[in-house]
Amino acid sequence: MARKKKHPHSKPQVDGGRQAVTHHTGVMVTPDIPLTPLAQSWVKGRGLSLYILWKRTAGAAAALPEHAAIWSHHTPVNLWMVTQCQWNPATQPDDGWFTLAALLEGCDSLHAYLAAVRQAQKEVAYAILQLEEIQVTVPADVVKSMRRQKQYRKKALAESKDGAIEEALDILQQHLRLNESALEQGWSPGRFTHFDRETGQRGWLVISPREAIAARLSVQQVYNLSSLLQPQDIEWTGQRGAQIASSRYEPFYERVMQWNATNDIFETVVQLETLVEDGQRSTDGQLWLNFALAGIGVLLSLFSLSQLRWLQISALAGLALASIFHACYARFGKPLLQVLGWLFFALSLLVVVLLYTLK
Repeated sequence: MARKKKHPHSKPQVDGGRQAVTHHTGVMVTPDIPLTPLAQSWVKGRGLSLYILWKRTAGAAAALPEHAAIWSHHTPVNLWMVTQCQWNPATQPDDGWFTLAALLEGCDSLHAYLAAVRQAQKEVAYAILQLEEIQVTVPADVVKSMRRQKQYRKKALAESKDGAIEEALDILQQHLRLNESALEQGWSPGRFTHFDRETGQRGWLVISPREAIAARLSVQQVYNLSSLLQPQDIEWTGQRGAQIASSRYEPFYERVMQWNATNDIFETVVQLETLVEDGQRSTDGQLWLNFALAGIGVLLSLFSLSQLRWLQISALAGLALASIFHACYARFGKPLLQVLGWLFFALSLLVVVLLYTLK
């Protein structure tokens, strides 16, 4: 399995009217790159849909052909009527996750359905393929080989998973012939990671003149991408249907990159919020840990070793357990650990009160 590709870090550049737009995470995959066979892919997915963008009119939404394995739903998004065509085959995998080979078959079904829609309706402007969820299963032998890397193990595992997804996207781009169709206009497909504010994780966007791909991104991100496309960006001539005009691809791509950069800022904000919350939890846990340890010291000063009975030992043990739970809360941040620490702290205080009440 190929490792994650390293892309040069540079600002977006536009050189001439028909030159490719490049970005620090953009990549154009050539058709002759050797790829991992589908059966060996680590990637599985679910939530495969094709979003069709129409000219929005005052009339009713267009009637679509019926298909046993495709469910459709209309949603108005700014100047477009967006139809979500979700692939839902009769045979479902036991674990709910489709292999990469099955997903490519689903793509074929969705695009055959799109071709039928184009024949019936001439107002199809653009299409966005979405794979909402992705699961990467790293083989046990690969994980075992990473154990020697110690502090770099987590990073290496994440890079291996991202590399597997990148390679799956290579296969998908070649399968949909996005590279060849884009080069007819002189533009290469741009691929970059994109932060999803709905799920709090990063996904991938592939932009080309004819079709876009949204991998591990929510429905809202697809709608946001649709709203960036304007009707004047679409060229309605051509035998293969409508697509983004060559003269309008650069402005559209720039809008997408600005949107992507804005979401990167939100990712930074989320990371800062997480850091603050982790710091607050750590402070709270250490504070209650100090209370528990101080309580142990006070009880030891009040009880002599010769007078220790089961009630005194219970009070000390309760405070010891409370200190352990508060320390674990400071380390792991699980609210249940803090609650258990409070519980044992309260029980220890109750035992101490009973000791002095029963004297």
